[in-house]
Amino acid sequence: MPGNRALYDRAMEQSREAARQKNWEEALKQAVRALQEFPQDADARSSAAVALFNTGKYPQALQILDELRANDTHNPFFLEYIARTHEQIGNTTQAVAAYTQLADLQQDRRLPAKTIEALREVARATAALTRRPRMPRPHCGSTRTAAKPKS
Repeated sequence: MPGNRALYDRAMEQSREAARQKNWEEALKQAVRALQEFPQDADARSSAAVALFNTGKYPQALQILDELRANDTHNPFFLEYIARTHEQIGNTTQAVAAYTQLADLQQDRRLPAKTIEALREVARATAALTRRPRMPRPHCGSTRTAAKPKS
């Protein structure tokens, strides 16, 4: 059964307005209202994913973004948020892969400035991988101390 278009439109407008004001909790609430009317609507799902990202609910955002991307593989918006979400949850390797795919997509679209921007993100995220703190090396010399005799 189709949802109520007027309720959907109002909720989406309120979600967009809340997002413009960076009131992400309200943006999420209104996107969810819109989804109650039309659960598979890509715009409402996208709005919910962005609000989830901005409220720190990264696993939920990633789930929606992955689903959106599966339905629209040439959408750079979804791919960029997937990369950013992976970065936020510490999946740097997946973030680098997503940024690389984004660079390829932008190059295929003949958008050199966007390609360069995505490649900068690849370089930045790759550098973060190499700067990860390492476990300290064990000391190679003898560090034993003589045991004190029991009295």
